Amino acid sequence: MALTREEALKGPTAKVESVSVPELGGDGHVCIREWLASQYPAIEEYRKAAVKKGLDGRLRAMANICAASICDQEGGLLLDAEDVDALLQWPYSSLDRVAMAALTLNGIDADSGEPEGNLPDGQSESSP
Repeated sequence: MALTREEALKGPTAKVESVSVPELGGDGHVCIREWLASQYPAIEEYRKAAVKKGLDGRLRAMANICAASICDQEGGLLLDAEDVDALLQWPYSSLDRVAMAALTLNGIDADSGEPEGNLPDGQSESSP
């Protein structure tokens, strides 16, 4: 049976995963969630800035990705852009681990920074 309008507009619940970060204390884990489609433009801007601004841009992009991903167990975001400077005080290994897990959860290849499944440069879906 097809979805009702209300069911379709509600959409699926974002996936939530736990990432081990024992150096932060507590139970040694933070939860991260999938990004909403409305978050992608800002995240893409963080990634572009990372390329243009070198190491500082990359670190800020990682912190922004963490702020857009760290959530409670139900998927409610805990942080926002105002928390980026505080995240930059985390150990690099912790920031990197959470950011890479968030990229992977959201289907972005952590090495290339591109959505997984992208076609090679110069190819389109209609290319033979």
